[in-house]
Amino acid sequence: MPVINFNEVFRRINQYIIPELNIRFINRKFELRKLIDWIWKIDIPWNFIIYGPWGCGKSEFFKALTYAFSEIEDVVIFYFDLVRERLDFILTSLTRLKHTVLDLVKNLHTLTHIAITLYELIKDIHKRFSLKGRRVIVILDEVKKVKTLLNIESEHFITYLEKCVRELKNDLRLENIHVIVLTSELTMLKEFKKFEGKFNTILQFWHIPEDEAIKLIDQLGIKQELLPELNYYVNGCPRRIIEFCKIYQQDLQLWKLSLIEHVYSTIIEFCRKFQVLPIEIFEKLKDMLNSGIDLIETTPYFDILLENNIMTFLEMGYKRLSRIPENKPWIGNRIAFQLPIYYEVLLNFREYFKFLVN
Repeated sequence: MPVINFNEVFRRINQYIIPELNIRFINRKFELRKLIDWIWKIDIPWNFIIYGPWGCGKSEFFKALTYAFSEIEDVVIFYFDLVRERLDFILTSLTRLKHTVLDLVKNLHTLTHIAITLYELIKDIHKRFSLKGRRVIVILDEVKKVKTLLNIESEHFITYLEKCVRELKNDLRLENIHVIVLTSELTMLKEFKKFEGKFNTILQFWHIPEDEAIKLIDQLGIKQELLPELNYYVNGCPRRIIEFCKIYQQDLQLWKLSLIEHVYSTIIEFCRKFQVLPIEIFEKLKDMLNSGIDLIETTPYFDILLENNIMTFLEMGYKRLSRIPENKPWIGNRIAFQLPIYYEVLLNFREYFKFLVN
């Protein structure tokens, strides 16, 4: 089994430049170490489901990971961005394979077909460039697209992936193979959980730590005086920090209002569906926050908070790829708010939505 030089991979991942922002990738050493430990200790074909809060940086991490392995011959990584539906969002760690992969997928109707023709695709790549004896990692970023466009049941997709990696390893005599599925679709995650330990392992990703968030804020040129409030509201969520800078042009109040509105519109959606008054829901949620955040999981409100990326599940500690902040009121034992401002709004809803109580 090839030995991976972790320090070299870490050096390479920190050289990655995020194309759309032209800034250096933010340190994810903890996640990199843990992921490599997970994968390289497994000597059978196995799949991983990586999930985390919307905008926590999963996609960028795995693009950077693909780049970091570009000089390691024993490992071949293929990254397919199923959201973008564009060929330029197909990456491979062996850059000389890029055109080969592009040629092979041009005939597919959509990139989402990659996920259901994975066996044939890897087999065709193998014909052009031998993968024998190599560890192959296929990253599929965002599988919800597959289910939505092709009307594939989650159960069938999961069992297909298991069969696919097993047959590919044997047929192509690979050192090993893994499919890594990235998702922020938490309702779909429930389907993956049914097969955990049988076909896959679920690992949790999170926002960047505060010290790394400060580096991102510096690179983006955000005013230093805005830093405390900005970090207080989003606690290191890269997507929200970038949104604040690039979309809202550092207008803190306007950006904050958009986050508050997201909470309100989500609750209103629930109220319309179940014919209840918003004030009733806000009151009940506040009571639960004061009693214990994990109580929300047992209520009918939890699903809609999950679907709208306001709350998320929490895995047990050993299955967390990232460090998750401790002793925070917005983080429970089993569930958490994706952003602290969402917790703040629900806890102090009378202040934010005075029109409800007048």
